[in-house]
Amino acid sequence: MEDKLYHFMNWPVIESIIYAEENQPQKILGVHKIGMNMVFQTFQPGAEKVALLLPEENKMFPMEMADEAGFFAAYLPYKPLTGYQFEVTFSDHTKAVLDDPYRFTPAITKEDITKFHAGIHETL
Repeated sequence: MEDKLYHFMNWPVIESIIYAEENQPQKILGVHKIGMNMVFQTFQPGAEKVALLLPEENKMFPMEMADEAGFFAAYLPYKPLTGYQFEVTFSDHTKAVLDDPYRFTPAITKEDITKFHAGIHETL
């Protein structure tokens, strides 16, 4: 794995995502700006390889397998994006182009979550 990318990986959170123990996967999944760069991370169990697609630029970047369980990452210089997708190649050689659900802003507010946990959210 590329040294710069390895430096940005949060290994305890990655492990907790792989073992379905993380309650805030959005902390690292999706795209995150770090300084003048962007780190894209996705968990695709059963994938042999994943490529990052930037449709507006008609470009594809291979992602590095960070963990054999299906965790992939890519490190690119920062630029504003309107969207991206993943091209996932599975072990049976089938391919799928997938949107990343972590690129969208949450529809539920922090206030909604607080009320829900307190049992007083009457409109959720």
